[in-house]
Amino acid sequence: MTQGTPDSTGSTTQISLRYFCFVLLAGAGLFALAIAFLAGPLNTYYADQAALNVQQKRLDKLNELIEQQNELIANANVPSVLERVAITNLNYQPASEIPDAKRPPLPRAWPNLENALKKLEASDSQPPKPLEKWAAIFAKRPQTLLILTILGSALLLTSVTFFYRQS
Repeated sequence: MTQGTPDSTGSTTQISLRYFCFVLLAGAGLFALAIAFLAGPLNTYYADQAALNVQQKRLDKLNELIEQQNELIANANVPSVLERVAITNLNYQPASEIPDAKRPPLPRAWPNLENALKKLEASDSQPPKPLEKWAAIFAKRPQTLLILTILGSALLLTSVTFFYRQS
C-alpha cells in the first residue's frame, strides 16, 4: 500500500468526519464573528431605511397634494369643479338638492374619523424583519458582541488547529 491512498474505509470515514467537524466549527465561528462585526452597521442601515421610507411617504403625499392644488388652480374659474371637490371630499350637498335649503352640519364623529385615519396611517408601517430585530438587540448589548467575537475566534482557531491538518 502506498502512503497517499487510504487503506480502508475507516481512513476515508475519518477524513470525512474531520472535514465535517472543520466545516461545522469554522462555519459557526465565522457566523458568530459576522454577527459580532455586522450588528451595529446592520442596525444603522435598518434605521436609515425606516427614516427614508417615512420621508418618501411624506414626499409622495406632498406631491399628490401639489397635483390636486394645481388641478384646482387650473380650474378655479369653473364653479362645477369646486362643487364636485366639495361634494367628494367634504360630504357637501348643494343647496339646490336639499329641499329646505339648509346646510347639513358636520357629523359628530368627524374628529374621531380624523384620529382613526391618523392611526391607520401610523399602522401602515411593516413589522420588522427577523434580521432587523436581532441586529437591534445585538447592537444594544456590547458585552454580547464581545462574547460572540471571543467565542467565534475560539471556534475558528479550534477548527483550524485540530481539524484542518492532513495526517
